[in-house]
Amino acid sequence: MTDGAQLNAGTSGNAPAGNIIINADSVTISGVNSFGSSSGLFTSTEGVSTFYGSSGKGGDIKINAGTLRVLDGAVISAKTTSDNNGGNIVINTTNLEINNGGQFLSTANSTGQAGDITINATGDVVISGSDATYAERSTRTYEIFLGSGIFKPIIIDNDDPNSGLFARVRGDKAANAGNIEVTARNLRLGNQGTITTENTFGDGGYITLNVKDILLLRNNSSITATAGTERAGGNGGNIRINAPSGFIVAAPRENSDITANAFSGNGGRVTINATGIFGIAPLSRQDLQRLSPKLDPRQVPTSDITAISQTNPSLSGTIELITPDVDPNSGLIELPTIPVDTELTQGCYSPGYAQNRFVITGRGGLAPNPKDVLSPDAVQVDWVTLKPSTRNRKSPPVTIKPTTARPKQIVEATGWVIDAKGEVQLIANAPTTTPHGSWQNPVSCRAS
Repeated sequence: MTDGAQLNAGTSGNAPAGNIIINADSVTISGVNSFGSSSGLFTSTEGVSTFYGSSGKGGDIKINAGTLRVLDGAVISAKTTSDNNGGNIVINTTNLEINNGGQFLSTANSTGQAGDITINATGDVVISGSDATYAERSTRTYEIFLGSGIFKPIIIDNDDPNSGLFARVRGDKAANAGNIEVTARNLRLGNQGTITTENTFGDGGYITLNVKDILLLRNNSSITATAGTERAGGNGGNIRINAPSGFIVAAPRENSDITANAFSGNGGRVTINATGIFGIAPLSRQDLQRLSPKLDPRQVPTSDITAISQTNPSLSGTIELITPDVDPNSGLIELPTIPVDTELTQGCYSPGYAQNRFVITGRGGLAPNPKDVLSPDAVQVDWVTLKPSTRNRKSPPVTIKPTTARPKQIVEATGWVIDAKGEVQLIANAPTTTPHGSWQNPVSCRAS
């Protein structure tokens, strides 16, 4: 769907809006038309004018696709302006790309609660960039002629040109913001990409991110669950990031933030469970106020995690970082800076017996596995000789520790003797002796 193409399932009365369900191998929604209308999928409940209201429930949008791309100002929106709740957006995909101002919107502009956004991706989710046409489109006053004879002004539902997932309540009453849940192998936010649940008067929503490998935040990206954006009440939302075998990574000086703040209510709760957290750290209310008098983390150049109440220091939220209690520096030993020549252990010299040898020759290295063949990535070893010259080699000094006295050499026995006790002893060299005669006297046999 390109150049302003739209699929709508809405109602202007009290009936609920319709649902949109798409099953496809690949879905791409991109661009805007010459009137400034975004390409997209829309479900909505709204009155035909300011004099007629609606109480119908918002419709749901569900997409099952191998790849989903929402690009260049395109929108997937489930909206309600009634007293009922907005619709939900559910995406089941392998890879999701939201780029150059592509947006998922779950919004409520009255007393109704915004719907939820759920992303289930087995691969990667990428959210990056902003809509280059937003500033010009937001000032237009064109009206589009509908088939029923009604002229509907072009309305941009979101006042944020950045790519992202948005669950927002913009009413003047304390309705609850929607929730956002993302499950992915890798989640990358960059170039002002955002995941936002926000409420002008009521409580912020919940953001849950389940990441297998890496959550990466770059270039002013953000994860935000704020409340009281119109300087009103409402408690900050909760943010939970589950990456028990993965990592949370941000560039320290690129102002990418994780925020669960409130204006006059309680700050929210931020919980991060990860193997490691790099480049982003909690920022206390006192430090934030010192760096930004308006208590705005976006005005601080570092990448920070905040959960505060802007008007009441005692109502600050909590930040919990759960990482393995392991010091990577423990158990490490300092290796010598000068390599030491090693030799094979010398065996006893016994002619006729097998001798041990270790020979390196030729060019090439060892295969990773004895059964594998050498690959182009194998380490190259230069030609060597079995008896290298040591004339120009400077060997490092080696300290030789004194050893104990050498034990007596064991030699092979060649004979035996009988000692004074009558015991037999094995000896190396048997003495030369003259055999003695028999102690028996010969018997003489003569005839008488």
